Amino acid sequence: MKIGVIGGLTMDLFYNVNKLPQKGQTIEVKNYFLSPGGKALNISTAIKRFGEDVSLIGSVGKDALSEEIFEKLLSEKINTEGLLIQEDIQTDLITVIVTPDGIPSFIGTRAANYYLTPQDIDRLEYRISKLKTLIITMEIPNATVKRALEIAREYKVSTILKPSPSDEFTSDLLRMTDYLILNGHEALVCSNKQTAPEQMKFFLKKGAKYVIITNEQTGCDFWNGEKVINTNLYPKNAVDFTASESTFCGVFIAAISSGIAKEKAILLASHGAALTAQRHGSGLIIPTKQEIEEFFEK
Repeated sequence: MKIGVIGGLTMDLFYNVNKLPQKGQTIEVKNYFLSPGGKALNISTAIKRFGEDVSLIGSVGKDALSEEIFEKLLSEKINTEGLLIQEDIQTDLITVIVTPDGIPSFIGTRAANYYLTPQDIDRLEYRISKLKTLIITMEIPNATVKRALEIAREYKVSTILKPSPSDEFTSDLLRMTDYLILNGHEALVCSNKQTAPEQMKFFLKKGAKYVIITNEQTGCDFWNGEKVINTNLYPKNAVDFTASESTFCGVFIAAISSGIAKEKAILLASHGAALTAQRHGSGLIIPTKQEIEEFFEK
């Protein structure tokens, strides 16, 4: 197995609404549905659908929600041997409220994801040591993220950090990070800098080798080790951005792992994210490699 992902798995409850409610207001939803999700699950799905094998490490509860998550992962042929089941803890349930502009808002629990410990990562050290690439999202404790990066660095495994959510991010993680992939809001929170050039400079100074900052409206900025490359591709007819960033991250990693040059991988990832944003949902709607390549050729 070349690629591993460590992070959050959730069940997402989607509400599509015309507008967000005001304080004390009740509004009617246009429709609602459940979908397996979480950054780690979505990224793993994007990697697998782009044609690369992937192993997922995470934590879920022993309940009906996790049963549906496992069913989804097995149908995608994603390796689940690194998933831990917490006997007395619930699987994370996230409410996703999507307005007509496609921008999601989130309300969620901090449950089984947060019970993935550094000790769990130590027990999975051998599995991590055999990877070529490890992607880590921050729906798990900061200490667990740090331990995973330490083990990956010890075995010279390439590391990708997606600091989402970014509330527990600390800059010391960057000295063990090869690729930092984050959106504009996360870049602001993690660097406390206002502009993309300032943010890039901060992240590189702290130790990241490559930095990608995405934006739903303006495309992405990519520091390739020599200069910043801007990709001015952003979704047309977007209805839901919930899974677009995870698609970008998964497709980019799968593409470079298969030998595609970084610059083309950025374009393919951007097309994958744009295609995902035209669909409602999370893990179930991520496009395949064929769909992305056909969209890329248009």
